[in-house]
Amino acid sequence: MISRRLLYPLATGAMAAVVWWLSPKEASKTSEAPAPSTAPDPGRPHRDKITALGVRDQILLSGDAGGVLARWDLKTGALIDHWSGHGGPVRQIDPAPEGGWITHSGDGTVAWWGADTQIQRRARLTGRALNDGVPLGPGESLVVDDLGSITRLLDEDRRWRKRMMHKQGALSVAVSPDGDRAISGGADGSLALWGLDGAEQGVWMGHEGFVSDLAWAPQGILSAGEDRHIKLWAPPTATVDPEDPPSPLKVLDGHTAPILALHAVGDRLASGGEDGTVRLWSIAQGAQIGRIEAGGVVYSVLQVGDQVIAGGDASLQVWQIDGPSQGRPLHPGPGSHP
Repeated sequence: MISRRLLYPLATGAMAAVVWWLSPKEASKTSEAPAPSTAPDPGRPHRDKITALGVRDQILLSGDAGGVLARWDLKTGALIDHWSGHGGPVRQIDPAPEGGWITHSGDGTVAWWGADTQIQRRARLTGRALNDGVPLGPGESLVVDDLGSITRLLDEDRRWRKRMMHKQGALSVAVSPDGDRAISGGADGSLALWGLDGAEQGVWMGHEGFVSDLAWAPQGILSAGEDRHIKLWAPPTATVDPEDPPSPLKVLDGHTAPILALHAVGDRLASGGEDGTVRLWSIAQGAQIGRIEAGGVVYSVLQVGDQVIAGGDASLQVWQIDGPSQGRPLHPGPGSHP
């Protein structure tokens, strides 16, 4: 595959200056740039593509494909600390209710970190590469893996597992706002609907190629993938009939290469991908309302208030989205090495 959560192609350009358009325009092609240095500045915590982002109280946590986690002060851009959190790619980061963080990794583990970043517990999905996960409660998480299964973990125990629902691997998962159901996406382009009790509610083909990311917003289910489309689906009210699969309510087109990341807040959706852009959408209108040139592949994207944050190849950039603004790369502050 080739997926936001598995093996991505390396970005071929350094992050460039950013221009914000209030009306959508198509990205112009650029000449291929030299490959990034294989020996980054040792003061930078990330030396690989940044695959996950999370935020709490103006503290950003970023995770990369090498398992490194780094905390940043969003107000100043200063690095607070960083550490080796996992033995594989960080797939998902969420703030924990008790004040720390929850991270999901391709090494098959879910980790719970305290506010002081000390490890509190770790659960392992034995024998599987974990591709995405959603925390459900203390010590509990819903995860999808490379064998196409979805599993509800409670610490080290499996509450339930549904095997091989996606034929080429399950890559993404999202939970409904009411916490009753989940949607998962596969490398084969399929979407599967679940009850959190493990009840299967149907599978249908949503995309041509892999489903890279999902978001379940109040307006419906948002899916994105290799086919460069973002689709908005009305959540089925009953079990999906394989003879009459759902049709998308809206299709959001604009990306010119596979989409790798989504993040929805209210009516606004941010997406990023291999075309080196972050695009902003009105979900209700089904229309693009802005575009940011990131200068390289965007592996992760996050909206925080009036800012958009994008993770690239060992680099983070932050933009204000309330008007024209220069991108502000995050750099470690002096004396901040752990």
